[in-house]
Amino acid sequence: MVDQRTSMRIRSALLSGRAVLVTGAGFSKGAMDINGDELPLGRELAEQIWPIAFGTDPFEDSSSLGEVFRLANRKAGGLLKQHLDLVFTVDRNKLPDRYTEWLQLPWHRIYTLNIDDLDVAISETRPTFRPLKIFSAATSTPGQVNQGQLAVVHLNGRLPDFPELTFDPPAYGERTSRQDAWYQEFVSDIVTRPTVFVGTVLEEPPFWHYLTQRGVKGSVSETRPKSWLVSKRLPAARKALLAEYNIDLVEAYESDFYDDIIAPHLPELNAAAKGLAEVSISESEDYILDVAGEVSNASGGDADFLLGREPIWGDVTRGYAAEFDWDRELIENLRNASEGSWIVHGDPGSGKTTSLMRIAAVLAADGNRVCWVTRNTAKPPIQMANDVAKKNPDYVFIDNIERFSDSAVAIINHLTRLLDSSVIVAGIRTRRMHGLSLSTALPSAAYVRTPDLSDPDAIALVKQLDAGNRLGALQTMNAVDRVKAITHRAGRQLLVALIEATSGREFHNKIADECSSLDGLELAAYGVVCCAQAADNQYLTRDDILLAINEANNPGIAAISRLVSGRTIVDVNGQLRARHYVIAESSVKYFRDEGSLRLWMEHLIFLFALRYDPNHMTRGRYGRLLIRFLNHDFLRENLGDSSSVQTLYGSLENVLKHEFHYWLQRGSFEINVGDLAKAETFLRQAEAMQDDDFKFETAWGYLRLKQALCDPHQGWFSSTRRGGNRSP
Repeated sequence: MVDQRTSMRIRSALLSGRAVLVTGAGFSKGAMDINGDELPLGRELAEQIWPIAFGTDPFEDSSSLGEVFRLANRKAGGLLKQHLDLVFTVDRNKLPDRYTEWLQLPWHRIYTLNIDDLDVAISETRPTFRPLKIFSAATSTPGQVNQGQLAVVHLNGRLPDFPELTFDPPAYGERTSRQDAWYQEFVSDIVTRPTVFVGTVLEEPPFWHYLTQRGVKGSVSETRPKSWLVSKRLPAARKALLAEYNIDLVEAYESDFYDDIIAPHLPELNAAAKGLAEVSISESEDYILDVAGEVSNASGGDADFLLGREPIWGDVTRGYAAEFDWDRELIENLRNASEGSWIVHGDPGSGKTTSLMRIAAVLAADGNRVCWVTRNTAKPPIQMANDVAKKNPDYVFIDNIERFSDSAVAIINHLTRLLDSSVIVAGIRTRRMHGLSLSTALPSAAYVRTPDLSDPDAIALVKQLDAGNRLGALQTMNAVDRVKAITHRAGRQLLVALIEATSGREFHNKIADECSSLDGLELAAYGVVCCAQAADNQYLTRDDILLAINEANNPGIAAISRLVSGRTIVDVNGQLRARHYVIAESSVKYFRDEGSLRLWMEHLIFLFALRYDPNHMTRGRYGRLLIRFLNHDFLRENLGDSSSVQTLYGSLENVLKHEFHYWLQRGSFEINVGDLAKAETFLRQAEAMQDDDFKFETAWGYLRLKQALCDPHQGWFSSTRRGGNRSP
């Protein structure tokens, strides 16, 4: 019988929606195969397949399942597959109802070490609150999990994967010899989320391999969420070992645990599961904010906004954001507009986002329907435009539209076509606007650049600094000198001007001192956050950071908590960033000078490679970040010398060998550094994956041009022989 305290802790973990379920052979024991027999456990399966491997020889207890499986597969793989299909295909008509309840609880994710099709049986015959999406770790990546789905991941493969199953010692060895996306994700989940293990004693070598890679239990206080392993029997040594990872033993069979812990709380657990399903549906359009509602619900801003924090709605309505002459002018221009698109651009830290939020709030107060498109969507342009059009807004604001890269133009075009009587306002950094050639692609749009600070603007800023007790070094100056200190420092880079004026120091030197004060895991965690933000103005989650710094353990969790509590990084609904993009950019410059970036960037690329969806690469956050970090110009700018870039590309080959962008960028880099033979090899790798991409065509033409310049006869002959119209 489970004690009351443990029961309530498990209930709370399940109700949170953060818990993970991990199942082993003992979990499926209550299901029947198509012959009406219970699904076999390890030793039972070894006995069953023994004759395939050894004929009539008597069964030896000392032989492990993995060893017997390997020999049976070598002797008669077809016969072995037939037997596995027979004993691991669940009878749909004899499926106990409790299994449906197990799988539709409000789990964050489900992992299974089994190869049976229990989950498929439930998915095919029983409705669940959230649709089950079943993955094999052998044929998928974490990036393929879509919002609204409950992922069930077979870590050792599924029946259809035979013979590529992780069963025998060599297969386990092969799994641990390479970077495995799903095992990395699995370990990251179980050390950062409450986890319920059912029917397994966690003997699998890859599990311990990846767990120990994350580091053993530190000397700091235990910060991993409490987890539970449900098993009737567990060796004392294994129990003590798991306790070091905050995993407690619950001595029960699966069915008893269900009856004692799950069944009594089923109504509220099902309500929580339904709530998750409803949230996932509503979140499909939650990235479109109704500005009037956001303003009415916003709490007042605080004075930390004046020192670099990203703005919130309360800052522009009841906070410390100064109103500038330029804000008022643009408000009047937009009030008089009835259609079309406006592109508002400026330098990083120029106050674009704050101004756009203020303008949107004022237009909403006028009685207009105003929508604000947040950063949190991975939808394609046409879908995003359709979602916005349903709201029938008068004004649509999209800040940081450069985050959509080449799709930015498509988004604006779709919106203007669907909303011919609405005004579309997009914010973008000036450099990125030129890089995307927006003025050419959108010639009819109105372009407005944020101007330099005027004296009245500076006076408004000083007034807010004084009200928020944030004058700092300005405190001892008179009114005229305060205005000069702000307007003469950094033009329209408002954030830089404020920090320099109030601290009395050069902006980059102040940020460099902040960076140099960090060390160890805090330095690494802050470094990867800044790299992602400076590269594409994107956030990382806690799980992202732990995986990127290779420290999904106590010390890693504690380091992130210290950074958040010390306001070095900001946590907004689980999205972690530096205080501002400009601060992240300055920090990256410091780290580049210190030679710290290569390892962090390698780990980040590995993270993005684990979690991006290869079928929709440009839509999701991880895919866009992966493209950005693989860009050869980006790598050369951040790593400096060519050898560092080549080393980084080489270290990523096993992880990204099937990715078109990896080979395209690696080949393009070799064109620039002069190894044309390597460049051709790498570009041919890219061509084999996607030969109709215009970026590939451009790179190939550039390669042939350089080859022709180096060896006119051979270069031109090879080009002509290569592909007709592709020849320069």
